[in-house]
Amino acid sequence: MNFLFYSGTDTQKGFVPGCIAIVQASSPDAFPDSCFRVFLPLLLNQPYTSRNFFVYCPLKIYNRFHMIFKSAEMRWFLPGDVPMAVEDWFNGISPRVLEQEVRTDHYLNIPGSELMSIKIREGNLEFKQRSRGNVLSWKKADVSGHIDFWQKWSFPVRDHDVMVSGIENYRECWTEVVKQRSLILFQASAEGQIARAHEGFLPANGCGLELTRIEMPGRHEKWWTLGFEAFGKEEGLSDMLVVVAELVFSLPAPPSLALHDSFAYPSLLANPVSKGSDQGSG
Repeated sequence: MNFLFYSGTDTQKGFVPGCIAIVQASSPDAFPDSCFRVFLPLLLNQPYTSRNFFVYCPLKIYNRFHMIFKSAEMRWFLPGDVPMAVEDWFNGISPRVLEQEVRTDHYLNIPGSELMSIKIREGNLEFKQRSRGNVLSWKKADVSGHIDFWQKWSFPVRDHDVMVSGIENYRECWTEVVKQRSLILFQASAEGQIARAHEGFLPANGCGLELTRIEMPGRHEKWWTLGFEAFGKEEGLSDMLVVVAELVFSLPAPPSLALHDSFAYPSLLANPVSKGSDQGSG
């Protein structure tokens, strides 16, 4: 399957069958309904360079390839490098810390939107949207955070050249985010007990704790993030996240994390200066 990125004028040239398309257009009438259908509703109710974003996908592709991943998440972003004390605390949680390879994600710029992200990651086109209106608050000692709920659709992109050209031709529409991620996995047993996952094992129901260094070269920004992501059965996701958070923040010398630094990637990308600590863009 291919992924294409269109501007409003490109729609006059016709469309390639069998492709997902992200479109900048003034209205959905720019696409022939006989070829493409809206697989997500209108993404923005506000203009972006005088246009709106729409996502179109042939139903046969959506039904065949889409994967829905639901999660409960809580994370914090702070500018600059990871403090040594935070890194030492994180590495002391478990001897099984997975150091992942550095990767680069490309996020579509959606100004002002804190509810959705669209990105290209390791050969996949991913849409992530907050799935519930309610955001929970959690606090333990000097740590306060927001827990929110997300659903993600992922599509494999067959033609790497087409994917890259979509970024190159519309570079001003994308933000390059370089991530160096360390991960600790926890698993939930059938009885609901939480334990650290075995090395090399991805549980069906579990929670990841990540410490990630972030660089955005195009914006000359550097951040770090600590985040929890509970996954598996939708019921009880937030409960599992809270159990893991209670466990790790009960260990000696946890970091102090403020509620105003707790938000998700779409918020960081949409409002990089106003979000987070007073240091702003880092």
